Amino acid sequence: MDDVYEHFWETFHIFPLTLKSRKPQSLSYSLRWVHIFIVCFFLSEFLIDILYDWRNCIVQGVQNNCNFPSALTDINSPRLIAPLALFILVVWLFERWQQRIPNIFKKLLNVSRPGYYITSNDDDDDVSLQRKYVSFLEGYQTALLGQGKMRKIRFFYIFCWVLLGFCLFSILPLIAIFKPLSADVVLNTLILFGRIFVFLFAVIFVFLVAVGSWTMGATGVYITKLSSNFSFVLRPNHPDGGNGFKWLGLFCMDLALPLLMLALTLAIGFFLVSVFPYISHDILVPIKIISPTFIILLTLVANYAFFRPLWSIHVQMAEMLERESDIYVATIDRWQQILQSALMIGAYDEAKKAKEQLDIAKQLPNPDDYSTWPLPFVRIQVISFLSPILIAVLGPLLQQILSSTFHITI
Repeated sequence: MDDVYEHFWETFHIFPLTLKSRKPQSLSYSLRWVHIFIVCFFLSEFLIDILYDWRNCIVQGVQNNCNFPSALTDINSPRLIAPLALFILVVWLFERWQQRIPNIFKKLLNVSRPGYYITSNDDDDDVSLQRKYVSFLEGYQTALLGQGKMRKIRFFYIFCWVLLGFCLFSILPLIAIFKPLSADVVLNTLILFGRIFVFLFAVIFVFLVAVGSWTMGATGVYITKLSSNFSFVLRPNHPDGGNGFKWLGLFCMDLALPLLMLALTLAIGFFLVSVFPYISHDILVPIKIISPTFIILLTLVANYAFFRPLWSIHVQMAEMLERESDIYVATIDRWQQILQSALMIGAYDEAKKAKEQLDIAKQLPNPDDYSTWPLPFVRIQVISFLSPILIAVLGPLLQQILSSTFHITI
């Protein structure tokens, strides 16, 4: 059975495109090309801005004194640098999280001590527990790769993301085609190329977000199933403050961080785009209509990827606390009653033995020794995770403030 378990991890893959790779270290470099793609896009946009400035100087006849305003704006303002940094940060957070997936699931069931963290609900032996866990992992692998019954669902999910990205950003190159911004053909061509680059980047990046969010959702769903198929072995008074499962709670937090950063980036980005006065109305309308859909999708992913797994762990810990509390209270009450009865009839020797047993019983784990969350600071983190959603909800209020205070119409 150990050979089957080891073989599973040797052939484990997070993305379908890595099926041909048999190197376990490929997970560490699977997203390097995404970083390269993002950097190349922004360098291309910077190059287009340089060519646009140079052509504009030629048209105006000031090529000997060209200041390259658009290119300097890209360097000196957050317009280009801030999105680049945020996108790279999102990818890096996701990459850091997905590299931890094999180690986390290996830690849950270590072949040298199978029942250290989880046990079977059916009181199986170690071999049966390992067989059941391997079957559980195979279902997780199938969900990650979108195989079998999940294939159509995964395809439809990614298609919805890409379709939204296409509808939102395809308007940009169309505006350049039907509404030229300059009388010069070369300038119009550069503007068109720049907007086509934006469109292609947006659609590809939305596709990558869809694939990544599917991975997060599938992982969250199977952590939730982990709580229903197995029992956690909780340890009271554990120094991590989470019954020995703080590492699993931190894994859920690492899962939430890319979603948090992406949702926050989209909420702020869509809001800032709507503030700039040079955004035309026909571009602003689809942004206002479609952009909230991205926030809703990310909220749904967050529900399956973060809230439900964390809640399922909390429920099992709370149930364990209730059972242990009942046992503790029943034991203490029993010896207290024996002690009280012995004292009432004057049986001091029996009362002395009951007092000793009562003192011993009080050394058992009491309810205060258990935690009901795998993270002691979970409440603060949940509030932080909800911040981008609050930004989206408070958007209309911010628009009214800008309109009344700064006379900015959105």
